[in-house]
Amino acid sequence: MEIYGFTFNPFQENTWLVYHPQGSCLIIDPGCMGAREQMALTQFITEQQLTVVAVVNTHAHLDHVAGWAYARQQWKVPFYLHEKEKPVLERAMSSGLLWGIEIEDPGQPDVWLTNEDVLPLPEFPLEIRFTPGHSPGSICLISHTDRWVIAGDVLFKGSIGRTDLPGGDTETLLASVRRQLFTLADDYTVCSGHGETTGIGHEKRFNPFFLQA
Repeated sequence: MEIYGFTFNPFQENTWLVYHPQGSCLIIDPGCMGAREQMALTQFITEQQLTVVAVVNTHAHLDHVAGWAYARQQWKVPFYLHEKEKPVLERAMSSGLLWGIEIEDPGQPDVWLTNEDVLPLPEFPLEIRFTPGHSPGSICLISHTDRWVIAGDVLFKGSIGRTDLPGGDTETLLASVRRQLFTLADDYTVCSGHGETTGIGHEKRFNPFFLQA
């Protein structure tokens, strides 16, 4: 599988595409706002001759679901979200207004995920790990074959996701990272929801949130 990232919207959110060359494509956290960002996403998919088969979200904060309405209209594929993100999704539009940002109604996912071990898409054998703390239903998606993690806003280079939003909890988030991500080998790449990529080994050694005695 290949992986490619876009940075979208005023929050500089990372949208990830996981795909087989000239084959099936998975969109993760579509945050595209406005025609220019929407076109960039569509153009890449068209130029690479990809077929979108599903949209999966690591969580449902507004910057990660801003492109849901567009993706739904454009590709008409199943949408996947963890069931504990329902209240977060329902607040997305009103949260946007607090920031002076209006997004289209994202609607509801077609499939509410639980704590399943593997994403139910045979062409994308990605492990799901439940990683609450940033939001109540945050998940990470892991490719053990290609050795990368799409971490949403759970883990960043040198930082962690904010925990001051409804449903967030710092101790829960730190425990999620330790139990679900730091148990991976050091050579796994971490593709985060904001900022640059990092590595599991790097974060184990240098992330200040995990260096306390």
